Amino acid sequence: MSPIPWWPAVTTAVCLIVGLFWHFRSRQKRRRRAAAHAREEEGSKHVPRWRRYYQDPLRWAFVGGESINEANTNPVCFENSYCKTKIMAMHRPTHEPWREETGEFPYAWHLAGRKRLWEIRMQLRFKQAPTGRVYFGLTLGGYTRVSGLARQVQQMLLKACISVVGDLYHSNGDDPARTSGEVEPPTCVFPLWAVDQFIVSEPGQEPDLVSDLSGLGRVRTDGLRAYKNDMQSMIDNFSTEKVYTFCFWGVSQFLDCMNWEICGGILPGIRLDFNRLAGAAPVYTAMYEMPAHDKDADPRHLPSKKKYVFHVAMWSQRKPPTDQVLQDLVHSNRPFKKKAIEAAPLPRRGGINHALTLLGCCIAEPRGSLSEKRCPTFGDALDVDDKMLAN
Repeated sequence: MSPIPWWPAVTTAVCLIVGLFWHFRSRQKRRRRAAAHAREEEGSKHVPRWRRYYQDPLRWAFVGGESINEANTNPVCFENSYCKTKIMAMHRPTHEPWREETGEFPYAWHLAGRKRLWEIRMQLRFKQAPTGRVYFGLTLGGYTRVSGLARQVQQMLLKACISVVGDLYHSNGDDPARTSGEVEPPTCVFPLWAVDQFIVSEPGQEPDLVSDLSGLGRVRTDGLRAYKNDMQSMIDNFSTEKVYTFCFWGVSQFLDCMNWEICGGILPGIRLDFNRLAGAAPVYTAMYEMPAHDKDADPRHLPSKKKYVFHVAMWSQRKPPTDQVLQDLVHSNRPFKKKAIEAAPLPRRGGINHALTLLGCCIAEPRGSLSEKRCPTFGDALDVDDKMLAN
């Protein structure tokens, strides 16, 4: 029997590897060019035509606030008896992936060509300096039983998050049917040093959240040990006379918020509906303070122990909450009304908006024609009102 020639298989394998390498390298170059083009547009005096037709499904709202906000827009302010807060959310266009190649999406100058899917930027000025343990992360609105495949994915997701940020507190929550007294909601939060960048500023001199923050403050990638030491020094010296800017994106590679799916390298090639873990939208992003030492030695993060810095609900219009949930979420003096953009499902791609975008990509209009609402700076004197919501 003549031996089977080995060289055709080796040649095929080498060609396949080279082809894949060329494909991904070319795609990365296209996305970098798109990012460079987006930076040029950002510095232009005109707004690209595609912005008029851009829509995405990500929504969020402050608990106890008065409005439902869209992602990829200007920062939104909120104030309670504990802190003045300014927040914005950036997200790559995972609902319309073709925009990655063209750079036709908000903040492409910052997000295009990067591994992160989203980034949350927060700016705080405390009215009362925290003295306990400060956490940042996710909680759910109610208990959800997680089992089977969802349970396995949850464990892999937790391990992946720990590998990125180093530490976390996780609880599946208490089942109200089996628990007497106060129950803990499902919780996954990180110590404050898990954020990826922080900046300490004098009031009125804080950076604009929509600007390029590269080179400002401290970043985790500069060295974890030194970063944790600097963060702990900042926490030990929290002051009402400083403005604190935090940026978080470390675990974003695993959570596609636009499509409401778990993704990334947890299950290669497989995506899982986030509601398999969360039960139903919305999920809650929060920063809160826990007592430095619990007198009852109960380690649970119970609502009665939390002092919220901010408390935000988040969801995708691809898997929206019910109208009743939204009504309970937003406390407004006027009747609740869903906007048309929220009532209609967003197409994955194509359609008239896509066509108009392609036709108008080279047409611009003056920036002044688009109204922008920006938050004031933190330079004003603090007004501590005990009647304001504490959460």
